[in-house]
Amino acid sequence: MGLIEVEMDDGPASAVEVADERALTDYYVNALLTAEEQERDEVAIPVVTAGFPVERAAEIAAMTIRSLAIIDRIRLVAFDEETCLALRTHLAAPVEESCPRCGARAVPIAYGPWNARNMAARDAGLVALGGCFVMDDGTDAQWECTADGEHRWTNGERDERRHQVAVLDVLDVAFGEDRGRSVP
Repeated sequence: MGLIEVEMDDGPASAVEVADERALTDYYVNALLTAEEQERDEVAIPVVTAGFPVERAAEIAAMTIRSLAIIDRIRLVAFDEETCLALRTHLAAPVEESCPRCGARAVPIAYGPWNARNMAARDAGLVALGGCFVMDDGTDAQWECTADGEHRWTNGERDERRHQVAVLDVLDVAFGEDRGRSVP
């Protein structure tokens, strides 16, 4: 993953407004994909908070950017101190999930071919391994309970980016490797 920065701009705030969380996520995805399509190494994206509580808008921006860090340098531009602080907090926060049955810590499930890195992360209790193929119809489990190793669940589409960030963070943090480019 490349560099993700947050900066303040005391100029006039952006007039961009979005209707719902899906549209806000799409705003960031489209900005990144457009920059990639134009073969840019860096991009500055104004942070949209209009119509959302600042904390929720910052969380959506951070999860989307972290799950799709396909540009070498991403600058998120905040127009006030509250948004700037919220972004920094959400960009640094680990993704945590608890079992809905027993409350135990949960780990993300990584799908795809198993390799030494994935096996080491599994052995360290940082990730569970799924199969090589994903149905991609919303039924694939995203999380596994660490208490029994048998209870698996998905939080659905709303949790897709959180899960992706959790898997990428576990493999990146656990082994100190650059995760490279991601795909949506």
